[in-house]
Amino acid sequence: NPKELAKLGIFTPLARRYDERQNSSWIIPNQKIVAVDPDLPGLQKFIERQKQTDERPTQGQGTRSTSQEVITRPPALENSLNNFFRSLFDLLAAWLRWLFGGSGDKEPRSKRLVVDDDGNFRWFFEDNPKRKIEFRIVRASECPNDEAEFGKPSVNVLLEWEQRAGQGDLATFAELRGQADNHFISNPQPPSNGPKPPIEADSVLVKVHDSDFKVFDASDQQHYSQTAGKLSSEPIVAVMDTGLKYKWDKTSVKLTYEDGTPFQFSIAKAPGGGCLPGANFGYCSIGDYLRRPTPPFTQLATLASLTTAEIQASPYDDHLVDEQVVGEETNRERVGRHGTFITAILNRHGCQVLPVKSFNCAARGTLFDVLSGLNYLIAQKRAGMSIKVLNASFSGTLDASGLDFLYKKMKVLTDLGVWVVASAGNDGISLDGTSIYPAQFGLSGGRYSIEKVVTVNSNYDGSVQGNTGAAVSITAYSPRVGGFPSAVAVKDSAGNVIQGTSFAAPYVACALAKLNTTGLSKTQVVSQIVTQTIGEVTFAT
Repeated sequence: NPKELAKLGIFTPLARRYDERQNSSWIIPNQKIVAVDPDLPGLQKFIERQKQTDERPTQGQGTRSTSQEVITRPPALENSLNNFFRSLFDLLAAWLRWLFGGSGDKEPRSKRLVVDDDGNFRWFFEDNPKRKIEFRIVRASECPNDEAEFGKPSVNVLLEWEQRAGQGDLATFAELRGQADNHFISNPQPPSNGPKPPIEADSVLVKVHDSDFKVFDASDQQHYSQTAGKLSSEPIVAVMDTGLKYKWDKTSVKLTYEDGTPFQFSIAKAPGGGCLPGANFGYCSIGDYLRRPTPPFTQLATLASLTTAEIQASPYDDHLVDEQVVGEETNRERVGRHGTFITAILNRHGCQVLPVKSFNCAARGTLFDVLSGLNYLIAQKRAGMSIKVLNASFSGTLDASGLDFLYKKMKVLTDLGVWVVASAGNDGISLDGTSIYPAQFGLSGGRYSIEKVVTVNSNYDGSVQGNTGAAVSITAYSPRVGGFPSAVAVKDSAGNVIQGTSFAAPYVACALAKLNTTGLSKTQVVSQIVTQTIGEVTFAT
């Protein structure tokens, strides 16, 4: 039901809003991620136009306004009237070819693919080489792929097409390096259920609130530049999540430590330049945000007055929902800020954070969003930023092509020396034999094993809470009843606790970031982590 999905924060036009099942994974069936040669004819021109468009305010704007404005539909999403006349023309042309003895086939498949100025091109599905389809580039990733991923230069491009045109893999062409469905990424669930945000271990999402997204402005840059200078000796942990509510100190509801003293966040400053020169304090990679959705999608109306470049440089945590928790009679209202609470744990225990917002206000993301976020981290690491750990408190069930894309990206990042701490998930299942990633990258000896991925589950209330299996390397133990210390005061929690493996992960990530891991194997690193205590939290294998 499109209306129900709209409530859950899947912000795409109605004609494209689907989450159909394919095997055990959830995808957007009329979107495809393709890795292509940057020299694909017409692509560089489109990318340059994308950069220019990113810097411009919404058409018709003079000065910046906070009121909701109508956003013109980008060329890649022309209305269906043009498609109707194009289809009518194609039908007439085919009839004329048949009438005068033509073969009825479309142009030969050997013809090169060329992208036009608006990012459109016509090409084939692999299983129907006689019918050309109109494809549209939704977005090209701002940062290129590392050459190690496909052995040649490449860039990830998100494509879409009209749902009625069919579904499948694109027919190969000379510049194609790889392709995958655009999967939803969130918290893993048993096969009978759809994805849900990683908020509580046993909860059901009942409402997504309108985004309160805010730009990382000049005052924020000044404030966090000073903070970063004072804390430059602290290790850096990248957090790929819902972002960080970095303007919390400017709101009427103050964020405090448990003892009531003010809490201040510590954001690591990235080097300037590179593929995203303006994103020095983190990055927002969410494609639906960067497109500045058109009305009636009022949940994201706050983005209407912003440029795409401003959104990219603002990893703001707008995650805010109502949820029904198993065993409770009333809903928990206006809870969330998932990435913010992870950052608070890391900051509280002596780690700086580089926030990457790849999950929206409903705590959902897509594979393309995650890959784009990882590209940003790889670029910052190559530019000399001393990122030691990536905290990955998310997961998705991926098919073979999606897994291949994510594996290649994670492998490049870890080969650069960044360790990944992945949450195991909160479903009480064994990960053995599943396709839940990045948690399963922690499995030793498998085809998709990555040595520098440490998968974490949790233990509180006297028992293991979360998923188990051979991929799990370490368990975080909390002495508190009901969950882990949150580092800051928590609404409606007398013990200031938060539940789930999502919040076990940052304790492990901070412990790992403080180690000198040069030349150490995962087994050696884990053996050192279990000797540490981070606040009240201890660890065991």
